Amino acid sequence: MAEGSLTSSPVAYTVEEVERYVEAVAAQRAELEVAIAGARARIALATPLEDRITVLEHRVAQLLAEREIAHRSASTPGVAPSPDGGDRVADHEASRP
Repeated sequence: MAEGSLTSSPVAYTVEEVERYVEAVAAQRAELEVAIAGARARIALATPLEDRITVLEHRVAQLLAEREIAHRSASTPGVAPSPDGGDRVADHEASRP
């Protein structure tokens, strides 16, 4: 037999075995395609919810920051919150006798 021919291979498969293998691969591919389609559908549902959660998280953080600024302003007379989040002494503190 010629070198490199299919019949010279030490492992030989029948046509039926090859057909069963190809059918099994096709069945597995079909299962995977269904699973992928399901995953894509779940992603399509989850993405807008995730975006909404992110918006809500940012809003909560903003409200907490505003509350903290208001609390600092109310509890510390003469100290006003600075734009960078720190505290600064109000101008009238510098004019003390």
